[in-house]
Amino acid sequence: MDKTVYKIHVPELDKTFTAAEDEFILDAAFKHAIELPSGYRMGMYRACLVKVCGKAVHEFEPVLSENEIADGYHLICCSQARSDLVLDYEVE
Repeated sequence: MDKTVYKIHVPELDKTFTAAEDEFILDAAFKHAIELPSGYRMGMYRACLVKVCGKAVHEFEPVLSENEIADGYHLICCSQARSDLVLDYEVE
């Protein structure tokens, strides 16, 4: 059975990449040589906190507050796409 693949767009970088449904968003970005905010890749330091427009699932939801989840934030080092996405973050 083929894996579902989603398009992920990063307007701040004017880049688009793809991620399989079982692939963490940050891993997919790195695979496509796209640098996104990251740190310790288990979400603990929250360096990869990004607002996501679209449907994604968290591996470690308890790290996020209820407000962050409601506002569409995800830790992209431990989240997977479930639709095409747009990532919104401030470029430093």
